[in-house]
Amino acid sequence: MIITDQYAALTVVLCKVMEHVIYPSIIQHLEHNNILLSNHGFRKNHWCETQHLLTIEDLAKNLDEGSEVDLQIFDFSKAFDKVPHRGLLAKLNYYGIQGKTLAWINSWLTERFQRVAVVGEDSSFVKVT
Repeated sequence: MIITDQYAALTVVLCKVMEHVIYPSIIQHLEHNNILLSNHGFRKNHWCETQHLLTIEDLAKNLDEGSEVDLQIFDFSKAFDKVPHRGLLAKLNYYGIQGKTLAWINSWLTERFQRVAVVGEDSSFVKVT
């Protein structure tokens, strides 16, 4: 599907509307089936800060006890821009997101194109992978 510039803003609005339509049922399914293991971040009434505090508490406790502490830090700032669509669809299916919801997400991720427009100059369309 190729969206012309005049519809680009509308596409963003439609994406947000659809996100609000499917998100509640997906999150309810994931929570009901205890699929989401973390109690922190990116969910209603959950905060990334609590995860940070628990991590600092664990580090401090281990250091106080004289235990060795190994720490790895990862930058996930663009992680969601790099998710392979087929892998995402396979995981959603595995965790029970199926039927019309999975079909809609598949349709949304398939054969999409994008381009950048800045001050009247447009890039070429590229496939969103």
